[in-house]
Amino acid sequence: MADQGLQPGTVYVCATPLGNLDDLSARAKAVLAAADVVAAERPQHTRKLLSHLGIPAGKLRPAAESTSEEALDDIIRVAAEGGIVAVVTDAGTPGVSDPGAPLVRRAIAAGCPVRPIPGPSSLTAALSVSGFDTRHVLMAGFPPRKTGARREALTEWTALPAAIVLFESPKRVRATVTDLGAVAPRRPLMLLREATKIHEEVLRGTPTEVLAQLGDAPKGEMTLVVSPPGEADGPSEANEDWGSPVADLLADGVSPRDVVRALVALADLPKGRAFDIVQAVRDGMGSREGDR
Repeated sequence: MADQGLQPGTVYVCATPLGNLDDLSARAKAVLAAADVVAAERPQHTRKLLSHLGIPAGKLRPAAESTSEEALDDIIRVAAEGGIVAVVTDAGTPGVSDPGAPLVRRAIAAGCPVRPIPGPSSLTAALSVSGFDTRHVLMAGFPPRKTGARREALTEWTALPAAIVLFESPKRVRATVTDLGAVAPRRPLMLLREATKIHEEVLRGTPTEVLAQLGDAPKGEMTLVVSPPGEADGPSEANEDWGSPVADLLADGVSPRDVVRALVALADLPKGRAFDIVQAVRDGMGSREGDR
């Protein structure tokens, strides 16, 4: 263990490949080989990775959302007694919209050091190829399954001045993109499908355009990035229709928040779309003031 630079009694949170096994780091491989226990989201899935690396699978233990507290405590006890524990999920980084946090909290409570072994992440992979302004990001994860709750959440999220990252299954991705089209129809969207795998695909456009590219029966895991509101939006009739009255209200001292509420109530616009319009008008007014 010492020749690998690993410390006894430590819990290592290891990122594993999204699909391409060559993405596993040398450090992650060393940790998995040296670990006394590999706490996995689905041991049967991680067994394939360990087999590829020539590492015995007998050290695997389940650490999913459904795993009992007693079983998680048993895993941490290994580290508390001086062993090495590696935490992995099926793909990507544990604790990032995947199991991992409960085990980490137990390690912290037991006084065990917790160290990251960074690597693959569908979150950063998608953001890196989105082309959007990612200075502010909301990692929303999987949206609600029911239509009403999902639209409400999407309306709230798309009103924020941030890029939004969503995860979705092939069964629900079309419904989610359709709902995005309802609450932010002009907002640019990027969808990364099957990241790092043979059939990797990147789709770009408005929600309607992405839907057309998806087809009727999409397959694979999906990561969506919705651009932040503002200058990323394309020209819109809604902006033209409401630009003048919004500018008049703002010039009269009405707060942007109240203008957004007025558009939602009187024009029956989605909150996210109303926010986009007000923000675009404010940006335009600021530019004109700066030119004087």
